[in-house]
Amino acid sequence: MEIEHGSTFATECEWALTRCLQEAATLNRGDFTLCSGYAGMGMFLLQAGAVFERPALRQAAQQVALAAISYEAHGTYNSYIKDAQHDRDYFQDWQA
Repeated sequence: MEIEHGSTFATECEWALTRCLQEAATLNRGDFTLCSGYAGMGMFLLQAGAVFERPALRQAAQQVALAAISYEAHGTYNSYIKDAQHDRDYFQDWQA
C-alpha cells in the first residue's frame, strides 16, 4: 500500500504502530481483550505488517498471541480492569 510520506494518515499510522510496539514489548497491563487490549493491538500489528510489508510488525503480533495463550492460564484475559476478570470479551464460548 502506498501512503504519501508525511501525510497526516501516515503520521498517525506510525504513531499508532509505535505505541502498539511499545505496549507489545512490555505487556504489563494484563489485558488481552480484543476491543481495548493486547489482542486488538496484535490484530492491528498483524494487518499493518501485511499492508506495509513490514515483517517485524507480524513478528510482534505473533509474540502478543503467544503471550495471550500463556496468560489464559490465569483464568482470565483481563486482570487489568477491576471486576472484569470473568469477562472473556470476544474469547467467549457462545452456546445456543
